[in-house]
Amino acid sequence: MKHLKDYDMKTLHKWKDGEVRTTELHFYQAFLINKLDLADTRAYDFAKGVEQLHLALSRCDWGNLSKLAKAYPGICTLVNDFARLEELKIQTNSKGEEYK
Repeated sequence: MKHLKDYDMKTLHKWKDGEVRTTELHFYQAFLINKLDLADTRAYDFAKGVEQLHLALSRCDWGNLSKLAKAYPGICTLVNDFARLEELKIQTNSKGEEYK
């Protein structure tokens, strides 16, 4: 969440030719490019990978999600940052608390 601080979630990515492209995952791609300074050529692939990870974690029951969150610290933070920008489900534990 600290990376998202003061980031305008509705800012779209303006390409070098001046065109604003609104392809899928455009909010997260814009964040990667504009805020984290990730190369344009890597942003879509990374965003697509995080999208797939978000989808896989969203399909987990609480027990499996808990195991993955313990084995890979930060995994839920990554997908929750993605979810906030793309307005998707936030990963929470059985008490409804957000995974960190």
